[in-house]
Amino acid sequence: MKELADTVRKSGIYQAILARPKEEHLQIVFGARRYCASLLAGKETIPALIREMTDAEVLEAQLVENLQCRDVHPMEEAEGFPNRFFCASSS
Repeated sequence: MKELADTVRKSGIYQAILARPKEEHLQIVFGARRYCASLLAGKETIPALIREMTDAEVLEAQLVENLQCRDVHPMEEAEGFPNRFFCASSS
């Protein structure tokens, strides 16, 4: 996290985080590491997109983000998809 915070301090944030209104706060959908690194870097603001999203939409966005951002172990990927379909069918 320190390396990411150093990068944020030096270069800023290149990609906005995604958050949704949840009760009286915002819930980070993805970008939590960028958010934490920004705090460590002493930043007072961070670029963010705020969207109304259902739980199923949140799970789908998180799966897509994780698949695009890093090498996901095939087992992690397989475990995520049933949750996505369960949430979609129950909403």
